[in-house]
Amino acid sequence: MIFLYAILILLAIYIIFIICPTIVMFFSLFSRKKGITIEDLEKSDDLEYYEPYIKTLSECNRFMKSLNYETVQIFSYDGVSLCAEYYDNGSDKTIIFVHGYCATPMSNFCVQARNFYQKDWNLLMVYQRGHSKSGGKHVTLGITEQYDILRWIDWASQKENTKNIVLYGISMGCTSIAYASDKIKNKKVKAMVLDCGFTSVYDQMKFDSNKRHLPTSLIMPYIQLFARMAFKENIKDSTCDSLRHTDIPAFFLHGAEDKSVPIECSKQMYKACASYKECEYPKNAHHILSFLAGKDVPQKLDIFLNRFVK
Repeated sequence: MIFLYAILILLAIYIIFIICPTIVMFFSLFSRKKGITIEDLEKSDDLEYYEPYIKTLSECNRFMKSLNYETVQIFSYDGVSLCAEYYDNGSDKTIIFVHGYCATPMSNFCVQARNFYQKDWNLLMVYQRGHSKSGGKHVTLGITEQYDILRWIDWASQKENTKNIVLYGISMGCTSIAYASDKIKNKKVKAMVLDCGFTSVYDQMKFDSNKRHLPTSLIMPYIQLFARMAFKENIKDSTCDSLRHTDIPAFFLHGAEDKSVPIECSKQMYKACASYKECEYPKNAHHILSFLAGKDVPQKLDIFLNRFVK
């Protein structure tokens, strides 16, 4: 009887301290997100790494809001409503911006958007599924979102006069594009900018779990199982496997001071990438801030893109 009580106590402890936190973690990570805006950052008392750049972000946000744009809605392969904002600059060049986790296109890309718009690019500012204006009950950190990228490429390529498409993803958006990189067959896609992405959903969740001193080895197998059941996908699938089979030129960015996604992720992806590639790892840049903090990044990116976009 004592033995039975001991087993029941151990089982209860296991459920309370392992299973329950795992379930909470799973739904917290993969549930729908509101998406942080520039206005949210402006009102925040905890700007952390954004403080040196908040004035620039606000100025660029105001500039983008002064422009006319078209709200675009398409549907994913599994019927999810996807939304984007299209800034038609009358150009044959279109850049597709794909934001990160818990973000919005403007909070991640308002500076880059202004930069490219002033250089006569059309802009397609995509809301990822499960975020803000797009539909979807879940976020899958790039695993499912990769197929949405293909839909947006199809939409952009059908616009009149479009001859050149560039993909620019940041954080989870980078991972979404990297996952899709071997599936993109549209010849109008000339290059991709892969900024501070992670190599796999599993690796990033493991990194975050360790950072929070959670029992990673006990939690992650359950997370993987739940994801397989919920999304029919393997979160261990690596972006490196896709990049080994891509022919799209890639420009890798990752801040050396990034505490959210290890810089080793970009280095692994860069090494795996089979296409022409370049990389920049700005020494003073934190997560998603390489374009702002890297003094020479905009110029070097222009030089890279001019190789392939005519």
